[in-house]
Amino acid sequence: MVYVDTSILVSALTVETRSLEMQQWLIAASQTDGVLISEWTITEFSSALSVKERTGQLTWEGRGSALQSFRALIRDTFEVRTVTRQHFLFAAGLSDQSKIGFRASDALHAAVVILEQVTLATLDRRLAAAMNEGGASCLVP
Repeated sequence: MVYVDTSILVSALTVETRSLEMQQWLIAASQTDGVLISEWTITEFSSALSVKERTGQLTWEGRGSALQSFRALIRDTFEVRTVTRQHFLFAAGLSDQSKIGFRASDALHAAVVILEQVTLATLDRRLAAAMNEGGASCLVP
């Protein structure tokens, strides 16, 4: 099982430089490993699309299309993990380690990944570096 973070989902479901590559990667991951996201990923995805719309990188229609596709993936393909108090407390502990450099939202993703014993897939190099520093399993497609 691979935990896919928001950066890959936004790339796959909107128009970005690596969109086609991320779409293909996501299909392959879904068919081989299975894809896990968290409830937090759902919130982050909606926020990222709103930012893209506000900054003119995405039209209202494009945002709606991406959300529709994302909801279909949630319904039909992804396993969605509930974020629990344990995840938040573990994320706080990761954030306490200042040398690792987790941002709060990234620490929450990391907590889910570590506690669920899965691999994180991300395009976010800063998150990948923090994951590697923290000794967690991470890949950058």
